This record gives sequence, structure tokens and C-alpha cells, in this order.
Amino acid sequence: MKREIRSDVKWGATFCLVIVLLFYSISNSAESVDSQFDKGDIEISISSDSIQVHLDKGNISKSFTFSSDSFVRTSDGIMVRGELFIEEGRIIVDGIGLSEEELRRLKINHDQETVPTWKTDDMSPRQYRRKRLVTAYGDRGSDFVSFRSIMIDSMTSIQGDIVSISGDIDISGEVFGDVVSVFGDVHLRDGAYIHGDAAAPFGQVYKDPLAKLRGKTVERTDIRAKKHDADFGLSLRFNRVEGLALGSRLIYVDSEKRYPGMEIDGSYAFSLKRWQYRLGIRHRVGKKVGPYFDLAMFQAAETSDRWLLSETDNSLKAFFFSEDAYDYYWSRGFSGEAGIFCGKRLETGFLLNAMRISNLKKNTKDGVFGGKDFRQNWATVLPDSADLLAGAGDLKEYGLTATYDSRDDKRLPGRGLFSNLQLLKTADSDSADFDYSLARLEIKGYLPVARNQTVMVRLRAGHSDDRLPLFRRFFLGGIGSLRGYDYKEFEGNRYALFNADYIWLFHESDFGAGVFFDAGKAAFGKNDFESKDIKSDIGISFLVTDVLRIDLAQRLDDLGKSPVASFRFDLLF
Repeated sequence: MKREIRSDVKWGATFCLVIVLLFYSISNSAESVDSQFDKGDIEISISSDSIQVHLDKGNISKSFTFSSDSFVRTSDGIMVRGELFIEEGRIIVDGIGLSEEELRRLKINHDQETVPTWKTDDMSPRQYRRKRLVTAYGDRGSDFVSFRSIMIDSMTSIQGDIVSISGDIDISGEVFGDVVSVFGDVHLRDGAYIHGDAAAPFGQVYKDPLAKLRGKTVERTDIRAKKHDADFGLSLRFNRVEGLALGSRLIYVDSEKRYPGMEIDGSYAFSLKRWQYRLGIRHRVGKKVGPYFDLAMFQAAETSDRWLLSETDNSLKAFFFSEDAYDYYWSRGFSGEAGIFCGKRLETGFLLNAMRISNLKKNTKDGVFGGKDFRQNWATVLPDSADLLAGAGDLKEYGLTATYDSRDDKRLPGRGLFSNLQLLKTADSDSADFDYSLARLEIKGYLPVARNQTVMVRLRAGHSDDRLPLFRRFFLGGIGSLRGYDYKEFEGNRYALFNADYIWLFHESDFGAGVFFDAGKAAFGKNDFESKDIKSDIGISFLVTDVLRIDLAQRLDDLGKSPVASFRFDLLF
């Protein structure tokens, strides 16, 4: 039997490797045609304090990041520290040039960091919101892309987008797409009709009284960060323990980082019949290297399963289909982290948690459509088991954490590496309700292998020699882990999980597909872990970028079982 399982694993890995090599060879063949004409892509990402220009040409990739006030206007265009030039119809990044005629695709994004996310058990990084200003194609007749100034007279109609990198845009005619001038101004004359947006991230949008603009305007004042920013919003979620939870959040952020950021989050869970809150303070001292701290007081229904599925996806599944992927526990107390950051990529610190843990039960029967009842909280554990009864008590733990993050985009990365290591140990082990030590590791890598094609790999592992409480235990199976298996089918005090995805977009569209391979195992104790076989699955994916992903996974240890289908809107990996 073991030999058959190992054979299935090898067969699955070989299948995925063949698929990857096949599509990679096809993509290289396709790109070799483009390379004859030296075609290339440019992506410009604009934030409140920096600009990143990424150039792909043939097999060469160049990236250059500079502050928003460091570029110099020349008589012919733009220059930045002698490393980036935009002039005479050509862009040069670190010695690699691309002309207007060679431009295949130009993508311009506006990146905004959302409110700081205070760290939780899922080791989630801070989130960014990406606003795509425009994606234009130099080799598509409907778009008008130039590195110089552009003028559209009243007799001209443009069916696509108009984009200028370093020049001004003057329009008297009709444009059915967006109008974007990155480093210049946009002038909309009387009689102009713009069906999309008008953006000048480092300039202004001038609109005459008789000009029509159906979309929005984005100007330098919209990009530039406010020195002090307070944000208030409402939150809504639904699950089988809280029922409907309605709340609000107030956040204060000092963009110059002279004062700490603050968060006040409150909500009421109607089925749980409890108030919940979170009060947090976060601060970084310095710009490149310096100390930081995160402090929070809280009282809430918590879960350790956010790495499997986003809260938005879980609420939608619970509300419409009576499927809740989270298991919950009540937590009230304090958490803190303090350490040193080195630039934007490296952060190391000391952790301290002190909280009272209580068990929770299901309080909601089903979702809006009924049909089936919600499973019980911690349904994979027997209701009268010692593990469930031992899940309550006072917890005091401390530890170390280290994070490295070089991803180009924190929410939807296309390249780079993220890694996090945590070492935790309980205090007062002789008299406390919990006694354990554990280590947790996560590594995620993103590698573009060709245009619109990316390989993503993830390794998660955890280890402890102690009997872990349920909220610290490791579970595998189902969406977010081993996608071809049942929900939380495997558990233990140690585990290893490997995921590999190869995804691609169909020709210059937002629709794509992919193949993936999952492998992992979880067990209690060294001997049990070594004796158990690795569980694995393979599958295919269909996706709409930034919006939806559908996975169909087949487990390899029992090919007689039907494939498992799952979908999600927020892509955590």
C-alpha cells in the first residue's frame, strides 16, 4: 500500500513538472517571436512617497525605485539620478532602453497601504490596496501610447486608452477609455468627451466648462499622503459562532511616522450576544533602521484559520452555503511585539501574549438559504474529548519572530520572497493552564517564468514536542492547504505543507488558468510523523485576476474519490 501511495505522489509530481515544462516551452517559443522585434513591457507603480518602474524586454528585467520628489524635468523629458531617462520617445532603465515602437504593454498602478494590520496568529503581513489606473497596449490599434506629449483634436475619436509617460495630454475629441499622463498634465478642452477616468498622478487635470468626464480624476493631491489621516469605516461578517457581527473601526495614521498609529475596533455579535473590541497602537521610529512596537488589548472571538481562507470569503460561504471554515475560541487580554526593522524588508522582534482563553460553541443553525446545518465548532474533535475540555485557561507566552519580505506587491505579488519564523514558549509552566513550546515557519516565493506566467511556491511547517491546545494545533486538509482532501482531515503537533502553483493569463486578458500540486502531512510525535505517508493532490485552476479563483483538486492516494472543487475571491497565496 505504501509503495502504491509513493508511486502516486511521484506520478503527481511528474505530471505537474511535465505540465510546467510544456507551458514554459510554449511560452518561450511564443516569446521568441516577439523577441525578434525586441518587444517589451513597462509597469509603473506609484505610491505616496515612491515610484517603481519595472521594465521587461526579452529575457532582461530591470527595476528602479525612486522617491516622488527626486525626478528632474529636462528639455526632452524626465531624468532620475542618471539611472532612469524618459526622453526622445524612449525610456532607459539602468542601461536597458525601450522605444515607443518596441512597447507592447504599459501598466500603471496606484498603490496605497491600508491601515496597519496588527499581527495575529496567521502571521499575515501588512496589506496594500492596488488601484490600476490604466493598462494600455502599444501594439493594439485602439490604444494611444506615447512617451511624448499628445494632442487629440475635435475630429478624432479614440476607442481605447490614451497614455503619455512624460508629456502633457491635450484633448478636444472623444475618448472611450481612460486618459493618463504620468509626469505631465491633462487638459480637457470644450467639446471633449471622456468615457473613462482622467489621471495626472504628478500633475493636474484641467477641465474646461463644456468638457465632459464620465469617470473620476486623479491628481497629485490624491496621490500625496496626508501627514495625518483618520479613517472610519463599518465592518460586517457572518459565521456560525458569532452569527451576524456588525461593527465599526477608527484608525489614525501619521504618514510621516512621527506619532504612533492607532486603531479602535468595536463590534457586536448578535448570536454570540457579546461585545467585542480591539485597541491597538503601532509605531516605527526612524526611516531605514530603527525600533518598532505593536501593542493591543482585545476581547473577541478569534480563530487560527485565517491563513486558509480570508474573512470575506468565509463570511460569504457561511451566509449563502452554510459552510464555515473557521474554528473559534474566545480570547481576552493583551499582545505585544517590539523589535528592530532594517529597511522595508527585514523585521525582527520579541513577542509577548497574555490572555484568557474560553471555549465557544455554534450559535447559528444555518445560512440564508438553509439546506443544511452548520457543523459544530471544532467538529473534527470529539465533543467530550480531553482536548476540547482543556482548551480553556489563562495563557502567557513569549517568543521571537523574524520576517523578510521582498515581494513587489503585498496583496497580489508577481515576484519576490516572503518568509516568517516564530518561536513561542509558555511562561510559568509549572502552574499555568498551558505548557508548550513550538516553532512555526512560512516561506512563499513568486517567480515570473514568462510574460503573464508565474510560478508560486509555499512551504509551511510547525513543530512541537508537547500536547498543543486546539488553537495552537496544526491542521491540514481542504481549502487553503491540501485542496484534494476533506476539511481538517489531518492534525498533529508537527506538520509540513508544500504548495506549488503555475498560473498564466490568456493572451492579454484578465482570464487565466493554472495547475497546482499540494503535498504534506501532520502527526503527533516524531515516530508517528516519520511513519505516516505524505498526502498529495494535483489539480487545475481557472481564474479571473484579482477577482475569482476556482480550484479542482484530485487526491493521489485514492483515485476512486471524486475531485474536490473550491472557489475564493481573496487570494492568500
